[in-house]
Amino acid sequence: MTDGNENQDKDIGLVPFLKALVGTEPGQIPISVLADDLGYTSENFIQRWIEGKSKVPLNRLPALAEIASHNLADLLPMWIEQEAEPELREELVKAAESCSPAWEMQLIHFARELYADGPGEWRDGTWLNAGGK
Repeated sequence: MTDGNENQDKDIGLVPFLKALVGTEPGQIPISVLADDLGYTSENFIQRWIEGKSKVPLNRLPALAEIASHNLADLLPMWIEQEAEPELREELVKAAESCSPAWEMQLIHFARELYADGPGEWRDGTWLNAGGK
């Protein structure tokens, strides 16, 4: 007999993402294609992930993100949610959600450089600080 939490925990983490990603509808990836792209010879691994019976290994996450055309930073909170103990889950997911993908970090660094240089203006596609540099 279970207390009901077992089924509740099966639909967390990457499970909803995988359910939306994998299928036969337009825009979805067939399970056989995903299994092959991730280096599996059988669809059983992927099916178990979708059903919440097993967890996506961390070493498969970068390839899964690439196949799904998502940033790894988008999938990381979902992976952490599937791995974390229930009492730590919310706090760890919040921390992971604050991670920025590489392209966003470039913008942040650029903005910090602008701020560090002080007031200025854009002119002909170049930032000129108050000193005209």
